[in-house]
Amino acid sequence: MVMNIRKIITRILMTVGILVGVLTVFGIWYYRQMAHPMSVTSERMRRARLALEAYYREYGRIPEGTLGEVMRILSGYHQNTQNPKEIPFYPWTPDRDDFNAKGDWVDEWGTPFLLVKRSERTLVLRSWGKNKRDDGGQFDDKTIVVELEPE
Repeated sequence: MVMNIRKIITRILMTVGILVGVLTVFGIWYYRQMAHPMSVTSERMRRARLALEAYYREYGRIPEGTLGEVMRILSGYHQNTQNPKEIPFYPWTPDRDDFNAKGDWVDEWGTPFLLVKRSERTLVLRSWGKNKRDDGGQFDDKTIVVELEPE
C-alpha cells in the first residue's frame, strides 16, 4: 500500500516537473517572439514621441522629410538646418539597428514605422507588428498619438 502511494506521488511529481518544463520553454519562446520585440518597439516609439515633443518645444515646428530623415534630424547626427543646434532629442548612434539599409526607421521586425500627420500639432506613429500588415491599429499593431503643445 505504501509502495503504491509512493509510486503515485512520484508520477505526480514527474508530471508536474514535465509540465513546468514545457511552460518554461513556452514562456521563453513567447518572450523572444512577441513580448521582447514588442517592448523594444514600444520603447522606440515612446522615445520618438518624447523627441518629437522636445523638438517642437525647441523649434516650434515638426521636422520635414521622410520618417528616416526626421529621426536622423532628431538624433542630432544629421547635418541639417532643421536641427541647427544638433540637439540629440532621440538617443541614436549609427551602430544601432534602428534603421534598415534603405535608411528607413524600423521596428524590431524590420518593418518601417508609419508617421501620419493628422494636424499641425497631432501625429500618429504606428508599427504594424510581427505580422508586418496594417491591421488598422488592431491585433499586433502598436499606435502612439503624439500631441504637440507649444511651451
